Amino acid sequence: MRGCLGILVCLGMLAGSLCAEERGPSTPDERKHALTVIEKLESDPISPDIKTDRDWISKWIFEVPDIRVPICTAIIQPLLDERNSDPRKALQLQELLAMAAFQMNKPEEAKDPVKLQMAGTQGMLRAYANITRRMPMYKSQFMEDLRVKEESGTLESFVRQGTAECRARNAGVGMQPMKP
Repeated sequence: MRGCLGILVCLGMLAGSLCAEERGPSTPDERKHALTVIEKLESDPISPDIKTDRDWISKWIFEVPDIRVPICTAIIQPLLDERNSDPRKALQLQELLAMAAFQMNKPEEAKDPVKLQMAGTQGMLRAYANITRRMPMYKSQFMEDLRVKEESGTLESFVRQGTAECRARNAGVGMQPMKP
C-alpha cells in the first residue's frame, strides 16, 4: 500500500509542478472561491450536489504554486489502510483542503508544520462529524480514535509526534509537499 501511495504522491507532485509552472500564483478571487468551496465540502463532504466544486478545488489545489499541502503518512496511514469508499476519499481530500484554508487564512502560523497538520486533522474531524450525521452507518476506526484523542486532549500530542516522524524521514511519502 505504501509503495502505491508513494507512486501516486510522486505522480501528483509531478502533475502539480507541471501545472503550477503553467500558471501564476492564486488570485484573490480564486482564494475567496476556494475558501467558500472548502467550507461547503467540510459541511457536506459527500454531497453529490457539489461535485463541480469538488472537482474544481481538487484540480486547483494542485495547480497553484503558492499553496502547499504536505501529506504526513505517519498521521493518516490508518485512514489510508481502511477500505476505499467515498467517505474515506472525502476525508483525505478534506485534510488537504483544511490545510490549504489554514494557509490562506493564517499564512504566518501555517509555517509551523505542527499547526498546519493540526489544521488538516481538525478539518478531517469536522468533516467526519458531518459525514456520520448524514451516513450514521459509516464508521472509520481511525477517525473514531482521532475523536477520542481530541476529547481526551491528546490530539495535538499525536499530531506533533506524527509530524516529527514525517519530518525525520522526509523522504518518499513521509511529509512531502504535494507541490514543489
